[in-house]
Amino acid sequence: MATMSKRISGMATKYNIKHPCFIINWDQTAVLLMQASHYTYSDKKDKQVPIVGKEEKRQITAVVTSTLGGDLLPMQLIFKGQDKNKRKKKATPKIDGLVDTARLRGWHLTQTPNHWSNLGSMKDFVEKIIVKWVEAKARELKLKVVDTHCILLIDCWSVHTGQEFRGWMKTHYPNYHLTFVPAGCTSKAQPADVILQRPLKAGIINSFNSWMTEEITHLIILGAKPEEVRVDTGMVKLKSKLVMWMWDSWRRLKDRETLIVKGWEKCGLGDVLEAENRVEGMRLCMEKPEEEVGVEEDQEAAEVDSDVEDEKDAVEDEEVEEMMDACLRT
Repeated sequence: MATMSKRISGMATKYNIKHPCFIINWDQTAVLLMQASHYTYSDKKDKQVPIVGKEEKRQITAVVTSTLGGDLLPMQLIFKGQDKNKRKKKATPKIDGLVDTARLRGWHLTQTPNHWSNLGSMKDFVEKIIVKWVEAKARELKLKVVDTHCILLIDCWSVHTGQEFRGWMKTHYPNYHLTFVPAGCTSKAQPADVILQRPLKAGIINSFNSWMTEEITHLIILGAKPEEVRVDTGMVKLKSKLVMWMWDSWRRLKDRETLIVKGWEKCGLGDVLEAENRVEGMRLCMEKPEEEVGVEEDQEAAEVDSDVEDEKDAVEDEEVEEMMDACLRT
């Protein structure tokens, strides 16, 4: 992780990146349509405990993005769809009001045959979210858009590291510089995994539980017997609800700038823009051409870096956990 931090510092110096909002990390994560509880009233001695929704496999993919400065970028949500006319995107939920609001905020709802992120959805994500964000921030900071550079910190997923995506980025967005989290180190070195996924998904689960409680209560009030209680959990209904739950959770997390910054610091990236680190980073960049850095980083060295920082991480874990719990309670 130390090498990754130096590399980012060197690239920031080389391309005159002074604002933390231009150092960006994103990650794909699966989100279940129907959330399953991890708690039960069954006796702890029971060997088998049936849990409603535990076998749920219907999912979408969400792309979660943040910056070193604590900004939470709009999300890309990918649904499963086999439409012949892909431009119509019939598999994406139609939600009056919410979808319009999401688009105004820059959200991107799309679909792929299996709901997984792929090369096409990644290109859309870069163009519809990353580029729009960088250009808007450049104008806000009174910088020339054409001269604005940014660093994109991403994991070693095959599409990210593939020549087609990297070549497309270099051709169409030469000011956007890819750097990679060492393989096997995302749980410690990727901000999205370290700080964003848990509170985001916890918010979704809380919203689902509240909705399910209201639905069951309503059926009971109408006179339904316990064995007759059936809540509609079909795809059409759950997809639209899921977008609303994600929207609410994202908005709450967006206000937790301190929490997001703390996550970046825990990954060892909090001081990448400091002068001392910039000098060391430039030395690294001079030793290795940019296109050779990142993907092939020696795994053994990455694991050593990770082990060295374990003790420091353990000290900081308690403080981060407290901040995350505070986020979940609200």
